[in-house]
Amino acid sequence: MRAVALACLLAACGADGPPPLPVDDTPLAVDAWREDASGGTTLVERVVARDGVAWSPARTVPDGLTLAPAGESVETLDGRTVTTRRTRPAGAPGRYILDGLCARPASGEPVCASAVFLDLAVPGTETEMADIVEPDALGPDLSGLAVAAVGFALAAVLAFFALMSFLRGRRPSRTAPVPPPEPPHVLALRRWDAVRHDPEIDDFAKALALSEITRAYVEAVLAFPATKWSTTETLAHLGGMTALAEGNVPRVRRLLQATDRVKYAGARPSERFFEDLDADLRGVIDSTRPRVWTDPTQLPEGP
Repeated sequence: MRAVALACLLAACGADGPPPLPVDDTPLAVDAWREDASGGTTLVERVVARDGVAWSPARTVPDGLTLAPAGESVETLDGRTVTTRRTRPAGAPGRYILDGLCARPASGEPVCASAVFLDLAVPGTETEMADIVEPDALGPDLSGLAVAAVGFALAAVLAFFALMSFLRGRRPSRTAPVPPPEPPHVLALRRWDAVRHDPEIDDFAKALALSEITRAYVEAVLAFPATKWSTTETLAHLGGMTALAEGNVPRVRRLLQATDRVKYAGARPSERFFEDLDADLRGVIDSTRPRVWTDPTQLPEGP
């Protein structure tokens, strides 16, 4: 159950998870699924094309439904180009079946994804109670006296506590100070140690967690949206940072590309897979985390 909860958290609690990339020599493949989150439903379409295979999008949308663009990314992995498009469905309340999400190759028949089912703001059924007759009163109406008695008792209690507080000179309680947030390097290592040593979390969920932890740390300390950018965009940005310590770009490349192969290509991690990536993660953190002065007359340790 903890593995399922972790995978749901990392995928923004999507209703459907992304299927693995095809492992055969299929020239063109199309997948589609939906991601449900607190902000609404997102439709995700993924087209996997072998190098040299040209295609164009083809989509049939049911009447009453619109799909607004919400982002697109393009990845290159093992001789294939992975294009992922996100859209936000909107339209009249109802249930829709999207079975026309396709890619049209330069020659041949279109390749289509499996049908995706969407529910848009379907109103619930409300029930009403009717024909209920209030019974006749069996005696005098004492509700007014009861309300007055309760109000008087409440006022007396409040007055008593107010008097006691005044006599004792009690000061208002102070709000406890809010503890400072964890530094990014402490948070990243704590999260990764918890995931890595949990026997109930499988290798696929660990790969998802390690990718998300790496991107979140890099975004926090280097101030660019690594959690929203693709692997290609993230590595290109890191390569242009001249002040970044040598060796960090290869470390981040190994972390993101290795976990991408597990997420998208169905690769099975070897026995040393997570040990090697743990060393890369700690190397990135050690060379980029803030240093602390222990003596005002001394320089901090490390670079």
